[in-house]
Amino acid sequence: MGSPLTHTQEERQVWVMPTPAADAQALPTPRLSHLVDVTAALAAHAEQHDRTADLPHAGLAVVHEAGLLTLTVERTWDHLGLRASRSDDVIFDRVPVPFGATLDLAEPGPPGADPGGLRAWNALGIAAIYLGVATAARDWLTGYLRERVPTNLGQPLASLPRFQSEVGVISARLFTATTLVEAVALAVDRGEQAGSAQPGIAKTVATTAAIEAVQRAVALIGNAGLSRRNPLERHLRDVLCGRVHTPQDDVVLTSAGRAQLERNPL
Repeated sequence: MGSPLTHTQEERQVWVMPTPAADAQALPTPRLSHLVDVTAALAAHAEQHDRTADLPHAGLAVVHEAGLLTLTVERTWDHLGLRASRSDDVIFDRVPVPFGATLDLAEPGPPGADPGGLRAWNALGIAAIYLGVATAARDWLTGYLRERVPTNLGQPLASLPRFQSEVGVISARLFTATTLVEAVALAVDRGEQAGSAQPGIAKTVATTAAIEAVQRAVALIGNAGLSRRNPLERHLRDVLCGRVHTPQDDVVLTSAGRAQLERNPL
């Protein structure tokens, strides 16, 4: 742990390194199970930023007036998908951390350790992001099908059994994956799945379902699904990023299969 320093201008103590876990009680405990509820709303409102984030901007630096801290944002994010996330590099240099402003501190562990359950947060957080993207895509699709009335049909596309069935398949995939992610997240929140392979499996199931759902939506409506006038093409670009996030599917499935075979040798 770091030593306390005295910030003379504010006349209070701060830590240069994170504070003990006991000081984190003043902050609310984060819950993995809350993430799925948030991401669909974020994905549905990312359109403007996706369009305006085409190129990285110049670096942004913030320097504290007392010279004790520096926060620099390097505009390195220039991906095809998830552009609105602005996942740039944020560099902290000599940044003090106030008492009580830390969460889930853990003692350093051996190589390969998972202090604070960060692997579960990473896997399930990623799963929630892409389920949110796919849910936003499904919601836009249903609105489009209700409003689109071809001249030769005289009624909305939503009235046709083919479209109803395909939206049903999409909804079923998302319901199954979301239920799994929420169940594993609740278990992690209760401390039941720390260090297990289940969060990684949930991430793989969720991203696979999300990608399939958005691809089905695009295929269902044809050219309109790839028009930049509609958000569905952005959802497609975004959801495909799920394949490259750690833990990747081959690693998750190989690890799960090895663990199962070791428990049940032939």
